[in-house]
Amino acid sequence: MHAVFPKSAPHSESLDPKEIEATANQGDDHKRVFDVTGLYLRAIQALARKDTAIDVTLCVVPEIVFTNCRPLLTRQINSGLLWRSILEEAMQKKRSRLRGTQETQEAMRRRAVAALKGGRSMKEVACIFGVSYSAVRNWNKKHKTGGRMALVSVKRGRKTGEKRHLSAVQESQLRRWIIDSTPDQLKLPFMLWERRAVQELIEQRFALVMPLRTVGEYLARWGFSCQRPVVRFDEQQPRAVRQWLKVEYPAIARRAHEQEAEIHWVDETGVTTSSASGARGFAPKGQTPLLKRPARALRINVISSVTNKGKARFMIYKTNFTAPIFIKFLRQIVRGAKGRKVIVIVDNLRVHYAKPVQKWLESNRDLITVEYLPSYSPELNPDEYLNSDLKANVHRHKRPREMVTLEGNVRSHLKLISRTPQRVRAYFGAKHIKYAA
Repeated sequence: MHAVFPKSAPHSESLDPKEIEATANQGDDHKRVFDVTGLYLRAIQALARKDTAIDVTLCVVPEIVFTNCRPLLTRQINSGLLWRSILEEAMQKKRSRLRGTQETQEAMRRRAVAALKGGRSMKEVACIFGVSYSAVRNWNKKHKTGGRMALVSVKRGRKTGEKRHLSAVQESQLRRWIIDSTPDQLKLPFMLWERRAVQELIEQRFALVMPLRTVGEYLARWGFSCQRPVVRFDEQQPRAVRQWLKVEYPAIARRAHEQEAEIHWVDETGVTTSSASGARGFAPKGQTPLLKRPARALRINVISSVTNKGKARFMIYKTNFTAPIFIKFLRQIVRGAKGRKVIVIVDNLRVHYAKPVQKWLESNRDLITVEYLPSYSPELNPDEYLNSDLKANVHRHKRPREMVTLEGNVRSHLKLISRTPQRVRAYFGAKHIKYAA
């Protein structure tokens, strides 16, 4: 009798009975067992090196070994233990792959049951698949009672919600507190909901000390993420904002449609030689890039406008923002409209209400009108995104050290924006600006 591997296997190996018999008849008992075992081990290792799992239909200890080495075998090991000692090294790495996933385990169970139906004994199937006899017996029993579906893998481990620090009711309450309240409203010394704030809230309300890591796991499980906050002014009036979004701006948009007018959103900003918003650069790990700037920053000012059609206008000035500068820019917008009426939307800066501005608007009311955003609501103005774009990219190529270079950088980037309508239209895709798109 010798080890036989299936003929249909991609890589078949077999042992020559004559070689086994010759080996088993040489030397003393210990040497005979060692040499014959070595023959089997080499054959199995050869299979293990193939890119396929060991698939054996029959592999037992030869009768010649029992005949010539019976005294030693009966004293030390039986055939099952010898089989396991031979196969152990070869199947060490294969077992982890065979049992690695639920899909492979499920496939193994089905193949084992199929082998039993094909006439194999439970011991043979256990040896073939490298599992225990009781495992094969349990698989067969489940298959008889439940059929094929009884062999399907089920999710292991804890059930959802089991063995957690917080109960389902406590989790729900904690989520509502975080969503509906701020830390200071719950008398916690934090500006935002960070892990330490949630940890302190849990200890305060539930008398439970929870590790920070566990707090983070709860927050992640609920779908919360750490985010940069959106800044709002305390003085902002939510009712005025809702009135603007639901009533005032829709009325302006309808009027612009009826009059075929352009809506320009206008804002002012300043750029300095020390502006480095969004500046980033590569450097070796642990060596932070160095960015030098002059101690006394130079400043240049810009007033600009954007439309949801992709138009952009700008004007650079070096003095303080005054009524004559604002009127000059309004004239520029009117010229650019080429006869179409213009509706300008601005914030509540005092200059926008100046008497010279109102007088000029009154004399040009057939060409231009001005509307005002709710107070302290810069997030509603799309031109704020042009300002952010300018400050983030204006010094990307060269940091200016004199006014001429600063003005050149600002003018160059503003011209780039005005020549790319799709870039301007993208400003209106922001969450708080979509109402004006």
